[in-house]
This record gives sequence, structure tokens and C-alpha cells, in this order.
Amino acid sequence: MASDGIFSSMQTTVTGLSSQLKRLETIAENISNAQSGPDASGRIYHKKRVIDAPLNGAQPGSFQHQMSISLKRANPSHFSSITSIQGKALGSPAPQFRVEEVGGEVIEHDPTNPLADENGYVRKPDINVVEEMSGMISASRAYEANISVLQAAKAIAKLTMEI
Repeated sequence: MASDGIFSSMQTTVTGLSSQLKRLETIAENISNAQSGPDASGRIYHKKRVIDAPLNGAQPGSFQHQMSISLKRANPSHFSSITSIQGKALGSPAPQFRVEEVGGEVIEHDPTNPLADENGYVRKPDINVVEEMSGMISASRAYEANISVLQAAKAIAKLTMEI
């Protein structure tokens, strides 16, 4: 009995945990800079987002690669490969993600602010704290779900070892 499935599910879950943790870190950075003004050089903080970047193509040893091999052996009339379910690549060992700046800036009229220019306008990052808090709750719930999956996979692996 191969135990690849159990350990690959753990690897996928750990990747999900790291992705959600990166989302939480990025959201925390956005919230902490929501009211910041320009720095010494006049640059404004830009909102950041974690963007998932799926891997292209099946890698040897991946689920997609294994499925295409087993389908070819099972029946030649089957599809030669499975490429995606709902637009997501199958068998990628770890979803890749990157952090990108996506926000701009807003200009508010506040002549009493010490950061205001000669016309009384203050430049601030275009960050909606309510949206960020909503994203934080979503990332937190996804993180908790990944923990539950990891615990279930660990229990299955433990039961498998008792056989």
C-alpha cells in the first residue's frame, strides 16, 4: 500500500497554510499603513495582495501526470490527460503565490493635517480597512480549515501505520 497520497495531502495542506499565512501578513501590513502619509521621498504606500500563480503543465510525479498515465493504461479511448478542474491545475505540488502592489492613492482635503500640502490636500493609500478586515477573516477561516485537514491526514497516517 503506497502512502504517497497521505503525505502529498499533508504537503498540499502545508502549502495552503503558508499561502494563508502570507495573506494574513499582507493584510496586516495593509491595515497598519492605511492612514500613513508620504515618506521622506514623497512615495505613498500601495496596497498589496497575494496573487496565486498556478504552475503550468504536469510535472513528473504529480497527480496530473499519474492520472494521465493510469488513464492511458486503463483504456486508450479515455482522455490522454487531465488538465484542470474548475480552472485549477491538478497535481501541482504547491500553489505558487506572489505579492503584488495593486492599490493607488486617494487625496483628501484636510488643511489641519501636518502632512497637508500648500493647498491643504493630504495623499493617503487607497486602502479600505473594512475590506481588509473581511479578507483577514476569510484568510483566518481558510487557515483553520487547512489545520483541520492536516489533523485528519495525520490521523489517517497514524491509523495506516497501525495496520
